[in-house]
Amino acid sequence: MFLCIGSLLACTKQAPQRYDSQFITMGTQATLSIWADSPIQATQISSKIEQQLQQQSINWYAWSDQPTSELRQLNTALQANKSFKASDELANLLSMALLLHKTSQGFFDPAIMPMTAAWGFADHQKPAITDLPDQQSLEQWRQHRPRISDLELRGHDVRGKHPDLQLDLGAIAKGYALDFVIKQLHAEGISQASINLGGQALIMGASLPSAVTQVNVQDPRSHNFIGSIALKDGESISTSGDYQRNNTVKGRTIHHLLDPHTGEPVNHTQAVTVITNSGALADAASTAIMAAGPEHWQAVARSMGIQNVLRIDSIGNIQVSTSLHSRLRLTPETSSRHSIQLVAL
Repeated sequence: MFLCIGSLLACTKQAPQRYDSQFITMGTQATLSIWADSPIQATQISSKIEQQLQQQSINWYAWSDQPTSELRQLNTALQANKSFKASDELANLLSMALLLHKTSQGFFDPAIMPMTAAWGFADHQKPAITDLPDQQSLEQWRQHRPRISDLELRGHDVRGKHPDLQLDLGAIAKGYALDFVIKQLHAEGISQASINLGGQALIMGASLPSAVTQVNVQDPRSHNFIGSIALKDGESISTSGDYQRNNTVKGRTIHHLLDPHTGEPVNHTQAVTVITNSGALADAASTAIMAAGPEHWQAVARSMGIQNVLRIDSIGNIQVSTSLHSRLRLTPETSSRHSIQLVAL
């Protein structure tokens, strides 16, 4: 269902008008706004985008029950120590994941999949586990853990070099999908658009209204916002936080954001927000910086080429890069209740 934003008279003029659509994909609600010449054009383009995202949601979802899921087929082949022929899109996605694993110093690692399942986050539901992973299994993971660098990618041919290698692309797939959507919109002749997939958004166009470009940053410990940021043309914003998918098991609060080096949920950071000019990079970087923690996050941000970062530590202190601080509008409550430290990246 599409809505032209503006008066009926305005919708009859030649200037492109805004049309919004919403649908569920990749386990979250997607909101797509495009500036099109007519409702018919908007419907055709938006429907095509929705169909493509739905297919990607199946293909790139590690826990899919669809036999046609390409990632499911890849993981099956890896488990059987067989080679796999990836599609163009999956090969490109894996190539990018390998590069980002390296630049993130290993804090972005889709090979975390077995531990994601061990902590009960094998799908979009809350954990089904009643007992926490024991220390012996965690230590065994740390000593023998697979990494995505154990993946051998030659063109479209994929093979694993570790018997336990299984991939979960959840920390990059949404961002990669945003980039894909923008490319598709460009190909359709659309020059102004925005798309939001849960905790990540990307905008296209230099003269979008502030209602579209202004993005609120969630306070991880309340229903309020700590502030807002105005996105620029071509920018993507991604937030990773321990409040998004969590549960309490045996008195311990756990969440889905794990440190690949330890196999455990991070406990030093509540949330990280990143802005950059690539959806895939923003997605992976917010995850990696979240996992990196106080000792490593700045080095990881620099290594990944990220200049705009906001990090909230375990007790609510806010660290924000100088580049992002100049654009961040903090609420009066945030300014009075939180310690704020500027960081040069």
